Amino acid sequence: MAQHFLLSAKARTLSLAKVFRMGEDAAYGIFCDMRWPETDGEPICPRCGCTESYHISTRRKFKCIGCHHQFSVTSGTIFASRKLSFTDLLAAVVIFVNGAKGISALQASRDLDVQYKTAFVLFHKLREAMQREFAETKLNGVVEIDGGYHDLTGEYDLEREKKLRELGWDFFRVSDKDVESDLDSVLIGIAKHLNLPFEFKRRSGEGSGMKRRKS
Repeated sequence: MAQHFLLSAKARTLSLAKVFRMGEDAAYGIFCDMRWPETDGEPICPRCGCTESYHISTRRKFKCIGCHHQFSVTSGTIFASRKLSFTDLLAAVVIFVNGAKGISALQASRDLDVQYKTAFVLFHKLREAMQREFAETKLNGVVEIDGGYHDLTGEYDLEREKKLRELGWDFFRVSDKDVESDLDSVLIGIAKHLNLPFEFKRRSGEGSGMKRRKS
């Protein structure tokens, strides 16, 4: 039986405990690595693209050697006008992404010890960043993602499905319990339903075991 991703070690690569243990300098280093991964965290001028700059350590800023533009690791990002420390910003990101069912701004304000308005604006900025990340992604077919319970809406769901089938759409329903308890069978069912050229080989450890056959 495949282990659910949220129960695996890969889902715990960054926790609140790690963030608050690492300190401000390490949190700042993580932001630099994420901002400039192609240079291993070394700054790149956002104005001219120069990779050489002076480091203004007292202000955590950089001054470009080429155009003399001053910038920081958060310049041009959703954190450009930040007032929180890098540790608190990183903790907010961890709280936001690790909330499997979502985190309210009120709860985040208590966890981070900030005002409600601060947490509210910060979480909206994170949602905006996610929206930009997938802005060019286009979905097709009938795509429905929700966390609702349908035990008491069976008749409504069947009627809705009937109308959509009349329009030419198809359905393949999977419950959360099936995904958590027997992911392998779910993947096999999806592949068969879509007539995808996949072959399935059971194996121990994590992973679905599904491989696309070469045509």
